[in-house]
Amino acid sequence: MSAQATVSTTTRPLSEVPSIHAQLFEAKARKGLSFDAIAKELGRDEVWVASAFYGQAKFTAEELEKLSTFLEVAHADLQAGLGEHWWPHRGLGPTPPSDPVIYRLYEGVIVYGTPIKAVLHEKVNFTTAWRLLQREFFFLLIFQ
Repeated sequence: MSAQATVSTTTRPLSEVPSIHAQLFEAKARKGLSFDAIAKELGRDEVWVASAFYGQAKFTAEELEKLSTFLEVAHADLQAGLGEHWWPHRGLGPTPPSDPVIYRLYEGVIVYGTPIKAVLHEKVNFTTAWRLLQREFFFLLIFQ
């Protein structure tokens, strides 16, 4: 890809996150990388990496170092923008979502969220269900 690759930061969702995220997207575009390639470098899942690029997940200090080297972004910039002081603000965009794909995912939670909860309550008590969800679902999506 061209060294002049740019990413529009004036449209959603990048207009809603700190500017360091635009730097990540620009470096990704400049190097012609996919989220999968970056994920392999970091030892993470590609969806988790994409969520971190959008400010929905937090890189570790070690991951920031790897990212700095791999994307050729100044480590000081990454540390200043995404270091220990920074924490993700989860949930980008309007509610309900206006993007058709995101809306369908949202609709799935709206339509099936309560029925899934009811089935969980039939099978196990709430405390056990919550622990299962935390361990299996959240761990896979957020911390892998």
